[in-house]
Amino acid sequence: MSLRVGEYRFLGEDHKTYVFARIFEGDVLIIAVNAADTYGKIDLESVGTRLGAQPSYILFNTRETPEWAEASAEALSSSETPVKDTIEVIWTADNLFLALPPQTGIILT
Repeated sequence: MSLRVGEYRFLGEDHKTYVFARIFEGDVLIIAVNAADTYGKIDLESVGTRLGAQPSYILFNTRETPEWAEASAEALSSSETPVKDTIEVIWTADNLFLALPPQTGIILT
C-alpha cells in the first residue's frame, strides 16, 4: 500500500542513482534505482533521522540472482570496484550507503 498512496520523500541522487522513500501508516519503504550502465554509489547522511526508521532488509530487487553483501565503510570508500552484481547496503549510525549494479532497483523495508 505504501508504494501507491504513501507520502513521497526524496532522499537523494547522484548521477543516475536515485533514492526516495514512501511512508504510509508507520511503514517506511526506501526505493533506490540505478539507471546507469555503471555501478551507482550514493551516501545519504542523516537519512535515519529524516525518516524516523532504518530498514532491516531488502524486500525486493531487480537482479536475476539476488545477492546481498555488507562491507566496511573503508572498503566502500576506496577505489575498489564492488563484486559483480553485488548490492551493498550499509547503515552507519544514521547514514545509509548504497552501491547498486548497473540498471538495478531495490526496495528496503
